[in-house]
Amino acid sequence: MDTKALQALTMGLRKIGADFSTDQIQLRIPKSTQDFSWKGVMGTFSSVTSETVVSAILDACDKLHKELQKFTAPGRSWTEVIQLAVKGGAQLSQAGVTDEAHVNNYSLFSAGCAQVEIDVLTGETQVNSFDLVYDSGKSLNPAVDIGQIEGSLIQALGFSLLEEEARGKDGRLINCGTWDYKVPSGRDIPVRLDVELLPCEHPDAPVLGSKASGEPAQLLGGAFFFAVKDAIGYAREEQGLSRNFCMDPPASPDRIQ
Repeated sequence: MDTKALQALTMGLRKIGADFSTDQIQLRIPKSTQDFSWKGVMGTFSSVTSETVVSAILDACDKLHKELQKFTAPGRSWTEVIQLAVKGGAQLSQAGVTDEAHVNNYSLFSAGCAQVEIDVLTGETQVNSFDLVYDSGKSLNPAVDIGQIEGSLIQALGFSLLEEEARGKDGRLINCGTWDYKVPSGRDIPVRLDVELLPCEHPDAPVLGSKASGEPAQLLGGAFFFAVKDAIGYAREEQGLSRNFCMDPPASPDRIQ
């Protein structure tokens, strides 16, 4: 999120001074939010945090640009503009607001395919590959978005194949540590993982054409579970059993056996 925020801020302030660079930005975290107005604040859900932050930054930059427009001129540096603005009594502090009604008003499409091998004796699963194509609109930062997509996918792998809550008769969680509750490790991730962002010739998403890149990708992780279930079906068929059977996630070694 910080990377995209810095990019958006740099882009917005270069409208005021073309020589403005990211190195000139300093992030300051308020010591208290006691006097902060929470009106219109959105939660960090649905993977739209980056877009809401960028939207507010661009709004603040637009307000600052209007305030300083009379001090700007072709070839005039950022420092010169600010010096003139200070002498002219301009308001250099601006607050940006996110338009919650429009920030995530778009559709997003993606597809994924998992290839797995199972050992019917031990119940172990090897994920050989996962191929994914993803509609991120006009990505604010492809490297960051691909990392988000890969992380969401591995989180879904844990849900599909590994992470299972065990509770006692009293409802108390038994496997409440990593000794018994297994999350994905380096040996669980796909041997080959390919993520491709779809090209976007006509961006229609409201915040610079960018679309969310976190939770939507997690939905594709169900392919891990269904690939394992399909493999079990073939093993059952070899034994003269029906390929149609019920199985709940996660597809853990115990359930595969």
